[in-house]
Amino acid sequence: MLPSVLAMAAAATFGVSEPTLFIDSQQTPLRVFEAASEAHQAVTKRPEPVLLGAVTTRVAPAHIRDPIPVLRGFLQTELAGLDWTKQKIKGQYTLLASLVRLETSTSKKSVVASCAITASIQDPKHGILLVIEGKADAEDAATAGARAEQDALAAAVHSSLVSLPDALARAQ
Repeated sequence: MLPSVLAMAAAATFGVSEPTLFIDSQQTPLRVFEAASEAHQAVTKRPEPVLLGAVTTRVAPAHIRDPIPVLRGFLQTELAGLDWTKQKIKGQYTLLASLVRLETSTSKKSVVASCAITASIQDPKHGILLVIEGKADAEDAATAGARAEQDALAAAVHSSLVSLPDALARAQ
């Protein structure tokens, strides 16, 4: 009887009104179990070692109207995909990024976008810990200038951040 009382209390706590699936013979609701498991993981999970800070540019690309949100999105995606489990990163750092070059050249058949970004990792106590640069070129059909610029930007972000966990581990 005690598990069902606990299950009902947990259901009320996690906002589950009518659980229908059960995980054991005492009729413990599956949704309550899942909610409790997710809450435990959220509490015990270590925060990401690098948070995204300021994203800036003085570049006016030919095809992307506002490159800051595009750059920020690529940075967030790339940071979320990094594997931090192999390094023992102590503390939490801030990534500052700047789009320093995004140029496009067009010919009759194609467009080539060339991009460079600079990213720095800032330690809250000591300031800038390291600086990383990423460069990339992308080529597409002559009518696809925006896509070529976005592809070059994404590749530059990837080339700058792919080695970040190892670089940060060495810099500590």
